Amino acid sequence: MVTKCANPDCSTEFRYLRHGKVFMIESSGCEKRRLDYYWLCANCCQTMFVEYEPGKGAIVKDLSAKQQCSA
Repeated sequence: MVTKCANPDCSTEFRYLRHGKVFMIESSGCEKRRLDYYWLCANCCQTMFVEYEPGKGAIVKDLSAKQQCSA
């Protein structure tokens, strides 16, 4: 269950879906695929996103890194 912003430096509590952005992250374990949900508050989702990295799990990254990869 999502309780706060996925940004570890942010303490904003989750209250409404409309006050931020939800990320569905698919990860695979030893036996099966798994879906986890992460929420970034309205402030953090303007500059960050959540991405899965094998061996590390879900990581909050700067949005400019994503834009550089897609350019």
